[in-house]
Amino acid sequence: MTIRLIIGQSKFKSGFTAMEKPYPFSVAAFIPSNWNDGNRNLAFRRVLGMIYGKKIAEKKLTKWKNSTTVGAKIVNLLKKDNVYLANICESEKEIVEFLEKATDEIKILALGDDAITFFYEERISLFLGKTSLYKYTLPTTNGNSQQLFEEFDYDYNKHYDSARKIIDEFTISKDN
Repeated sequence: MTIRLIIGQSKFKSGFTAMEKPYPFSVAAFIPSNWNDGNRNLAFRRVLGMIYGKKIAEKKLTKWKNSTTVGAKIVNLLKKDNVYLANICESEKEIVEFLEKATDEIKILALGDDAITFFYEERISLFLGKTSLYKYTLPTTNGNSQQLFEEFDYDYNKHYDSARKIIDEFTISKDN
């Protein structure tokens, strides 16, 4: 079994999805608490596309919006597909514990500089062998063009994975 762990930066200022045990993280990243929050919904739509591919993500979102499924209900539906969402700022200790206890392969998608930096520190060596790390820009409207400049700017010092690598190696469905 492969577990997918998506790690974001920090919870939205406009609200967040707090979780209770047995979910391993106190805050679930990217999850909308309502469908009226445009920025959070954009981020969630993009993350869902990274997980499932565009076609399946659209079907799931349409179904959830029509049934007004939000918050912890979505988190539990993702969990059934072995997909977990966490933020590095609120759940750093919980992420380390989750990775230490894991016995299955884990594919980690780190979104944003704080999440990526977390894995560049010495602790990444603790998880080598049972994890694969994929790095990508934040899926929000802020700073979204960062990866585009990597191919053109000789002094660009961020190292993100390509969208193609995310689709080929991380995404569950290959419909893109």
